[in-house]
Amino acid sequence: MPTINITDSSIEKLPSTDTGTVFYIDHKNKKFQLAVGKKKRTFYAIAYKDGRNIRQKLGEFPYVRAKKARSLADEFLGDISRGIDPRRAKAGTLEAALENYIEDRTHASRGTLSENTAGQYRRALNNHCGKWMSRDVSTITLEDIKMLHRRLRDSPYMANQVVRALRSIMSFAECPIDLPKRFYYPEKSRENRIEDIAEFWQKVALIENPSRRAFWRLGVYTGIRLNTILPLRWDQVDLDAGTIHLPKMKNGLARTLPLSKQAVAVLAEQQGMSDEWCL
Repeated sequence: MPTINITDSSIEKLPSTDTGTVFYIDHKNKKFQLAVGKKKRTFYAIAYKDGRNIRQKLGEFPYVRAKKARSLADEFLGDISRGIDPRRAKAGTLEAALENYIEDRTHASRGTLSENTAGQYRRALNNHCGKWMSRDVSTITLEDIKMLHRRLRDSPYMANQVVRALRSIMSFAECPIDLPKRFYYPEKSRENRIEDIAEFWQKVALIENPSRRAFWRLGVYTGIRLNTILPLRWDQVDLDAGTIHLPKMKNGLARTLPLSKQAVAVLAEQQGMSDEWCL
């Protein structure tokens, strides 16, 4: 990561990114950092506790100025040095704990939680734990979770997903729950297999929307997860070289992969549909 003197004037001179985020380290304090993206410039303090990295968002420039952010960073780092994690101490409600968990787990240096999964967590908890969102995490009991799980038993997959999300978030907020063995409902495989390839291609050929038709064809020709194909942009594709760049796969890593002639042909047909999106 580049090192700069983080001041209001230096921040104003930094270029925005086309994609992704660039982190800048303050030359006086390596634990004080600035994240610059396409639209936002955000201050962070980085600390280490119990062998793990703790990241605290301090605010966005210009609503928070560099001098104020530096002061907030010093305050946060001072708390950490005294064995206090103020971020978790303030994350009293389930809603706050959820957002702190997502903020921590989607960070570029860890990448253990995809944006797609983070969105699933938000929807699951807001849809099925709406009354709990303003509740203090420490007051949610094992019996509460058992009752919630039973209430959702007609949708085993959703019941299990909600509890798994709660378990991860509560553990992060240092309010872990000890679930009994074999707690989760058995789930049927959600995998959709193509049993008859000829029949599949016939169905694809009948799809009127060209982008939707290309979506299914590209999925078959590349084997890439459909959730990864859907937001594909032209700046990720090089048709001349026959490659596709995936900035973040399910494992959190970036990959540049070769494309088959069939996949290149599908993408070539989509050119001109949109200046930004492939599908």
